[in-house]
Amino acid sequence: MKAKLSLALFSLVFFFSGCTAFQAGSDVNSGRRAFLTGNNETALSYFQSAAQQDPNYIYGFALPQGIWSYVGRAEYATGKFPQARQTLERALSLNKEQDVARLYLGLTLARDGDHQRGLKEIEGGMKGLYEQIEYITQAHRFTYGRFWDPNREIRSAIPRRSCDAFG
Repeated sequence: MKAKLSLALFSLVFFFSGCTAFQAGSDVNSGRRAFLTGNNETALSYFQSAAQQDPNYIYGFALPQGIWSYVGRAEYATGKFPQARQTLERALSLNKEQDVARLYLGLTLARDGDHQRGLKEIEGGMKGLYEQIEYITQAHRFTYGRFWDPNREIRSAIPRRSCDAFG
């Protein structure tokens, strides 16, 4: 009887933890749609909801981004620069490899008057994005990598200075 009760309790905990992750993922998808269409306030509310449900949520596999990167970018887009700075620094403290978060942190710092550090973060983010796209297009060239920047338009738009400055 005790074993059945423990199994039932474990099953409920597992079920509800799965629901939380599912809801966070649904909110991130809704937030991404809103963000891509310029509905930044709506996107921010979806991202904040997802972060509240699962503060460790990560979206994507080729270019994974933590939920705090999304929250910070939406805060930046809505003009909430002090909050964006704090959130993007949190995102990078959890994972230093989030180059989109690094890029937005640089933009936030520059807008907030810290031009020197802002430029350094922007260049670091751009260099990282260039390298990630380069890796994906090479390592997965026979599968999904062939669809990433097939004409090198994105990589060509990244100034060489950004890539050479840290290289």
